Amino acid sequence: MDFRTCPACKASVLEDDVEDCPFCGASMSGKPSAKPPAKPAAGKPVTKPSAAGKPAAPAKPGAPAAKPAPPAKGRPAHDDDDDHESTVDDPFEVDSLAHQQASPVSPKAGKGRTIEVKCPMCDTTGYIAPSQYGKQIKCCNPGCRMPIYKAPPAPIVKEEVVQSKGLSTPVLALLSLLGVGLVGGAIWYFLLREEPKPVIVDENPVPGTNDPVPDVPDPTNDVIVVKEPPPATLPEVQRQSLKAMLDAALKRDGVRNKPLARQLVAEAYLLAGEKAQAAEQIDKLKTLDKNTVFYAVTPHAMQAEIALRAGDKAGADAALLAAMELVEKLPDVGRPSLDSVAILASALVQADRLNDAKTLVGRYARDDQFRNVMTALWRDGLDSGTFDLAAMDELQFHEFGGRSLWVTTTGRLCAQGQWEKALAWAKAAPEALTADACHAAWAAVRTKSLLRKPDPAAEAALTAAISAASPSARMRMTAAAAQVRLQASDRAGAEKLRDTLVELVNGIKVPAASTLPSMRAIYESKGKPSAGLPDPQPGKSLALAMADLSSLQIQLGDKAAGWATLQKSLEQLRSVSPGPLAVQQLLDQCANNATIVKDLLERDLKLERQETKRIAAFNQYRAQAQIILNEAQSRFALQSALLMRAARAGLLTEVWGEVVARSEGDINQLEPYRMESGVPLAVWLAANTYGQKEMFKTIDAAYDKKKRPKGEAFQNDPLLVELAKLESMTSTPKMESAGAVVAGFKNLYAVKGYDRQVIDRAVLVLISRLARQDLAIAFEYARRLSDQPIREDALRMLAGWSVVQGQGPAFWKILDSPGAKDLQPLDKVALYLGLVEGIQFVEPAPAAK
Repeated sequence: MDFRTCPACKASVLEDDVEDCPFCGASMSGKPSAKPPAKPAAGKPVTKPSAAGKPAAPAKPGAPAAKPAPPAKGRPAHDDDDDHESTVDDPFEVDSLAHQQASPVSPKAGKGRTIEVKCPMCDTTGYIAPSQYGKQIKCCNPGCRMPIYKAPPAPIVKEEVVQSKGLSTPVLALLSLLGVGLVGGAIWYFLLREEPKPVIVDENPVPGTNDPVPDVPDPTNDVIVVKEPPPATLPEVQRQSLKAMLDAALKRDGVRNKPLARQLVAEAYLLAGEKAQAAEQIDKLKTLDKNTVFYAVTPHAMQAEIALRAGDKAGADAALLAAMELVEKLPDVGRPSLDSVAILASALVQADRLNDAKTLVGRYARDDQFRNVMTALWRDGLDSGTFDLAAMDELQFHEFGGRSLWVTTTGRLCAQGQWEKALAWAKAAPEALTADACHAAWAAVRTKSLLRKPDPAAEAALTAAISAASPSARMRMTAAAAQVRLQASDRAGAEKLRDTLVELVNGIKVPAASTLPSMRAIYESKGKPSAGLPDPQPGKSLALAMADLSSLQIQLGDKAAGWATLQKSLEQLRSVSPGPLAVQQLLDQCANNATIVKDLLERDLKLERQETKRIAAFNQYRAQAQIILNEAQSRFALQSALLMRAARAGLLTEVWGEVVARSEGDINQLEPYRMESGVPLAVWLAANTYGQKEMFKTIDAAYDKKKRPKGEAFQNDPLLVELAKLESMTSTPKMESAGAVVAGFKNLYAVKGYDRQVIDRAVLVLISRLARQDLAIAFEYARRLSDQPIREDALRMLAGWSVVQGQGPAFWKILDSPGAKDLQPLDKVALYLGLVEGIQFVEPAPAAK
């Protein structure tokens, strides 16, 4: 079907009877229309009719066309009116005026034309520029029957602030005005205004509250954004501690800090019952570095303990499996590795895998006694909820406990409430000395638990366990329970147990001192334990039980009774093995008079006179004599340690008298305190502590170069000297002396040739004593420690101690001090972990989520 075509614009017209073109208004018949003609496009020549009715001549070709009027300000050229309505009722809303002024659509995307549009008539796609948004445009399809349509409006986008590369003149002028305004504002602020009350905005409002937000009365008030207010309750301390730990862990730096921070955060979450968050931290820890995955051993072991308490055997088995796969990667250096082993061993015992625990502990319970003792002190301080290394140091079973890692595991089992399994573990110890120390640890932790929460059934269980133990274990358990009660200011309870213990000790008959075996007995002792000597373990443990009573008596103020008991303890030790000087004399004969020794062996053993047999007998005899010397030196080391503790406790005259008495007489009675022990130095340093100037003179005279025996010299010890200086400096702690004290701590670590475990022990003991006098000063000393690991331990210990002493919120306020702002991220992680650990012994831990 053919449509009518407008003779003017050539557009197709649908209506048959229309007289004028609906698009351009021209007459469809070619005759002049009754409507006014359409306004010509700007810039084109206009033909005006002459007076005679004829058209005027067009403008000369060389004459310039009249310039179009400039567009209105703010609008683009050729943009008449966006709201222009056509005089023709067009269903497509095509304006006849726009038909002539519509901007074309580009058939292809190009520079400046990247916005895609589609013709509503022919669906032809084209591209327009941003300036054509919302304007009339013309389809790029030449055959389109309705080529004119309106472009879509510009989309609403968020205005972006573009950083200017330079300052324009208007901006500089504006800045000048601002400067003048600031000066005027400062004058008003500091001189003319009235002081407004600050409005405090809480950064962490408690969710779910329906309290209305108060109106701010004065809009000129300054709004001060502050941190979350200090916690007033222990649950709030725990919540904020967990958050602060995680924040600090994310700011960690250093190879060691990354995995250790994750480990400590995981431990804190587990203690708080946040198992999912703990698992997340463990997973992240294990992906940090394959060389540091051993940091996950302790969290996995704790997961197993928690699962066992909840009856989740499958979960416990999975956690134990993960821990056992990693435990082999633990470095066999430092105390933290032994901490992990003890916690894992505890979890294994709780899972009824006692043999696996024995194997694990046996692999690490080596002769590194300093490290083992420090682990026992540290873990018992944390696991029993004491957080006081000075108090732990007073309990002698830690230092004189055989294989201390067994003692540490016992304490961990008790901390988990596994009393029966802890006793079974103690009984499974490989020798009497270790077993008795484990029983003492059990009694100590049980007593601490009773002091926190009295329980008649638990009290009866403690009494029954003590009664069922061996004589030496019974004595060590009683002494430990008494000392714990004395530390808790239960003097009456401590004295009652002391009286019981005195009766037990008085009922013991000490055997005679051990003498040298014959040459034949020494030679034939090959293959026998302790070179044929009686088992030294029971005798040593009995002697140490007596020493425990001696320490208790001294702490109760009865030094005379304490010294008498210690004398009995030393006599018990002398029954274990011959004296070290007497055995050394045998080995000196082998070195200096080998031929005579061979002759004596030939006679006693009735050997044939063959040199090969004489040499074989001589070598065997000498080897067995060396084993006996080792036993003699071991018991002498115990004697020296006990005397040094007594000297530090104030028994200077008594201890020095023992040193002198054992320097003369029969070879079997001699003991080399003056030559091979630190006892004289301990007395000399204690004399400084107690202000006994006469003792200084006595010891100086004893070591006069002209009078002392040949080869004898005063056994000086730089570490003990530095420690004595620190003890005098910390006797009256002052905040202003922090720098000097910390420098003294640094000097301890500068002393060469000493195991750092010995120094760590001394530092933490001193920090604990400082906390008893002034927590703020103790914190100041601890946070300035230059050695990072011991600084972390000191802060962690102080935090836990503050909570169990009822000073948790007060300690939190100390953290706002200027010095606390300088703490390293890992310092903060350790400190907040101490707060969480302490809370477990004051309020019940939250239910697991």
